[in-house]
Amino acid sequence: MSINLFKIGLISLILAVSISFLVFKIPKINQEIPVIEILSFSTDKDTYSSNEEIRIFVSLKTSKEMENVTVNVWGIKPYNYAYINESKTLNLKRGENEIVFLAKTPYCTSGCGGVRPGPYNLYVEVFANGEEMANTTTKINLIQG
Repeated sequence: MSINLFKIGLISLILAVSISFLVFKIPKINQEIPVIEILSFSTDKDTYSSNEEIRIFVSLKTSKEMENVTVNVWGIKPYNYAYINESKTLNLKRGENEIVFLAKTPYCTSGCGGVRPGPYNLYVEVFANGEEMANTTTKINLIQG
């Protein structure tokens, strides 16, 4: 009889520990996983001259309020160096969020003194909690001048 009570007590203890582990360790099924979507990524124009100011626009949509979201914009990288490299860490509200970056284009020449004229990519990457949530690219043209 005491062996059966011992077995019942042991099984009850194992069940109690298992249930508490499931309750406290598994995320809630109805807990919303945050989503960040890039609605648009553009510049104020398509073609730029040397050392010209460039306005870069990023429109993000989030499924919920999010803190400490990092948005990186970079590009024009002909020699393994990104001539545009801007970053902002911000708190996003639920819904649409507009972000503007200001940068300068590099010196552009047809010789060997700077970046050659032509098309270049710009990239945007969005990070939350150390994880990349979204990214995309756009193109601009550099001309000598």
